[in-house]
Amino acid sequence: MTSLTNQAYGREIGFETVFAINRIATGDILPTHIIFLDVPLKIGLERTFDEKGDKFESMGMDFYNKVRDGYDFLSKHELFTHNFLRIDGTGTPDEVFTNIIRALKV
Repeated sequence: MTSLTNQAYGREIGFETVFAINRIATGDILPTHIIFLDVPLKIGLERTFDEKGDKFESMGMDFYNKVRDGYDFLSKHELFTHNFLRIDGTGTPDEVFTNIIRALKV
């Protein structure tokens, strides 16, 4: 789903276009779960492990605000509402992991 949100929303290519390309590329496979770790954008970017940053880390806040809008759209889209899990990602790694497990009901 990252490809969909980054390209369709962040790069403003459009949902229908990117979704159609992804469905062809994946053989029409859709995810069983979409886990969205919800953190403020600044914190998310601070947590990257690439000290130099790659092309996505350098895209800036405007790009990531658009990507976040894409995830909000996915959370309401009829194909994804049943499997979209929004997890508070602001806690410790152990807390976030526990919240993911709870949401998956494993």
